[in-house]
Amino acid sequence: GDGSFITGEVLAALFKKIGYYVVTVKDFPSNIRGLPSNYTVRGSSKPIYGRNDFDDFLIAFDIPSIRTHLKDLREGSICIYDSRDGKELTDDLRKEGVLYIPLPLREIARKEIGLELIKNMVAFGVLSEIFGIGDEITTSIIVENFKRKGEKVVELNKKAVLRGRELVRENHKKLPEFKLRKFEDKGRILAMGNDFVSMGAIAGGCRFLAAYPITPSSEILEFLSKEMKKFGGAAVQAEDEISSINMAIGASIAGLRAMVASSGPGIALKTEALSYAGMTETPIVIYYAMRIGPATGLPTKTSQEDLLYIIFAGHGEFPRLILMPATPDELFYLTAEAFNFAEEFQIPVIILTDQFLAQSKFTIDKEKIDPKKVEIRRGKIVLNGDTLPRNNGFLLRYKIEEDGISKRLIPGLADGVFGTTGYEHDEAGYGTEDEDNRVSTVSYTHLTLPTNRE
Repeated sequence: GDGSFITGEVLAALFKKIGYYVVTVKDFPSNIRGLPSNYTVRGSSKPIYGRNDFDDFLIAFDIPSIRTHLKDLREGSICIYDSRDGKELTDDLRKEGVLYIPLPLREIARKEIGLELIKNMVAFGVLSEIFGIGDEITTSIIVENFKRKGEKVVELNKKAVLRGRELVRENHKKLPEFKLRKFEDKGRILAMGNDFVSMGAIAGGCRFLAAYPITPSSEILEFLSKEMKKFGGAAVQAEDEISSINMAIGASIAGLRAMVASSGPGIALKTEALSYAGMTETPIVIYYAMRIGPATGLPTKTSQEDLLYIIFAGHGEFPRLILMPATPDELFYLTAEAFNFAEEFQIPVIILTDQFLAQSKFTIDKEKIDPKKVEIRRGKIVLNGDTLPRNNGFLLRYKIEEDGISKRLIPGLADGVFGTTGYEHDEAGYGTEDEDNRVSTVSYTHLTLPTNRE
């Protein structure tokens, strides 16, 4: 609630504007307000995909923040902190080789600008002056980030930034040289990992999402709720996790490329339906952003604890494919490819990430995200006019084929009535407890992916 995230967002936009690649890292509690949050921004002239092991700068809006992040500072680091209590830092808060700069951020914001919360933009002004960023670029960043809130808010923030710049000029003329070299702003994309997944889903032909909000996957629902309808699709916030995956399975059976998005506790609730998708050979894509568990765990912290869980999730044996992207472009392209794999093999496909990859922001060159490079492969889908597999008048939706993949039928085909059930079924889709049928369908589920694909 103190504005650290906004400071980070504006700083990330500034780095991008002067030609840097950017990675941002959110670290926040699972409550609304009252526990500490921090936001790390890293900039580089070369592509980067993670944070560093140290911080060059720490902006501390309170003294406890210095204690928390002292371990991240090294010789040559600068700690800018709010000196509102007028006390000197105790020895246990000081680290040799770190330059400490006390500034009355909160007091200036309250007394001179009339809004205490805006201390974060005073701090941004301090940084922009230390980095040697001119007024023109700094002002343009403020306008871009706050114009949606109206002219009054823009002017307040501009005033706060200017005051921060003046603080450095007036009181810290002998600071070490930290001026940033400027590069060309090539219009790179700066977006959250979840945004790259959402863009990949649209490019890959996904036209239905059902989800229930859960950290750290909620941005998928937020993004696609705004964008999916532009492409003739729908994104639905379901009443719970169980209904969301069943909605997506229904949409997939009806012929749409469908997806759900969730995290550990939500995926646990979806596992019965995951087994249903396996039994009915229904293509579905599941986006799984891991967080710390077990149980509710630490909902806003990153973890990679759930790999074995998702490999074996569900009752009984059925094939599923797990894709683990590691970079923004992989988030985009592997998400798009997930829908191809799901339909080609008629299986659930899981896109597995973690909170860091899902909710951090990354800069990537625009040419690396090209929807035209995305290929749509729908597998053995039967269209009107195609020859339908039959036996004694029954349509064989689950006919056992040599390659292990049946022809996929979509409801609405002429003379295309077939059965689909979560019960053990025969080739026509009707329930059976025949032993030979069970043995043949179990062996049938061991599919082999082609080896000639990159």
